[in-house]
Amino acid sequence: MAKGNFSVRTNSDWNSLTYKFRESRNSKQLSLTIEEIKIPKNCWDKNLKKVKKNSKVDDLNKLNLRIKEFDLFIMNSYHKSILDGKKIDKEWLLVNYYSFFDLENPNKIQETPEFLLDFIKFQINQKKNDFSPNTIKGYNSTYNLLFDFEKTKKLKLNFKDFNLHMFEKLIEFCNNKRYNSSTIATYINKIKAIFKQAYEYELEVNDDYLLGKFKYKVTPKDYIYLNNDEITRISNLELTKFSMYDNARDWILIGCYTGQRVSDLFNLENAVLNNNIYMHKNIKTGKEVLIPNSKKLQEILKKYEGNFPRKISDVKFNEYIKEVCKKAKINEIVRGSKLCKELINGKEEFRKIEGNYEKWELVTSHTCRRTLITKLMDEPLLKPHQIMVMTGHSDIKMLQRYNKIEKEKSVQALSDFI
Repeated sequence: MAKGNFSVRTNSDWNSLTYKFRESRNSKQLSLTIEEIKIPKNCWDKNLKKVKKNSKVDDLNKLNLRIKEFDLFIMNSYHKSILDGKKIDKEWLLVNYYSFFDLENPNKIQETPEFLLDFIKFQINQKKNDFSPNTIKGYNSTYNLLFDFEKTKKLKLNFKDFNLHMFEKLIEFCNNKRYNSSTIATYINKIKAIFKQAYEYELEVNDDYLLGKFKYKVTPKDYIYLNNDEITRISNLELTKFSMYDNARDWILIGCYTGQRVSDLFNLENAVLNNNIYMHKNIKTGKEVLIPNSKKLQEILKKYEGNFPRKISDVKFNEYIKEVCKKAKINEIVRGSKLCKELINGKEEFRKIEGNYEKWELVTSHTCRRTLITKLMDEPLLKPHQIMVMTGHSDIKMLQRYNKIEKEKSVQALSDFI
């Protein structure tokens, strides 16, 4: 016969109750500590299993009634659980304990949401200690996009019903908002990753995703980097009357000679110079990179008595770099995307608009890194793993994304085999 029993194990000023439950004489005893009920010192009646009558306890009858109600709750749950065929174990007892005191079960497995927006929030919450700030930012951006899409279309997206037609509607929605193809591709890749995660959680996802129908082709655009002639023009600019542009010009050249991301570029002053090699810890990946102290780099640093130029903010650098390139007449017409202010649904918003622009308009701080990598990847005597020592890439495929061989060189190379 099932039976519950209470006891007080300690003799402190205030003591927690211990509850013991046993289905039968031969079954295993289950026990737990009830932290929500405290018994004063020397006030527990071991025989009657309740607080003594003469105890100086506020609401004595209420306290004893609470203890009795707990035991009754467990017994009623036991009889119901037996009829339902449930397993009676420690987890069962804990679930009832949490239920009686209206507590959140810390071991409860959260049900995986089937709606896209709920799932994204679920993933951020589940993985917040594993995700980087940029990853969380990407999830939040995708959430905002889908939220706007749902609001505009007056619907609620779930994985089961999100088919190819809905996918194409989302692409159309992005196009109407004047997102450039690279931005759309970033969103699509994130959405496909979310579908993959949902599938791994054994949620039902639409067959169109499983069949690989969610495809988006990025509009080709020119790969913006500086060639040797353009670097020379920047180097030869007379900028003594424009100290801010002069300073920025030197950072541009240093970027083209070191290939570092802008976050690392402005921290090179902290790099250790040993055997004519700068050793620097990459901020993004934490990897150590080795940068040769080339003659061209040394020439720039001589201007600053061996030091690096005055640091400027990323925003100012991206502003000044365009002005420097404009002064150097880097004005070849190329295709790319540029941040522009537009009127979208009656509201001014910044959007990257694809089109044909003068090259200087599209140059950014990352152009410097791309310039060096493109040049090094074009050198037949250099291997990718050698370049990665300097760039900090951990994946050759990521490095090869920067590789841009001019069409003329490709044709010349092909002619040798014809």
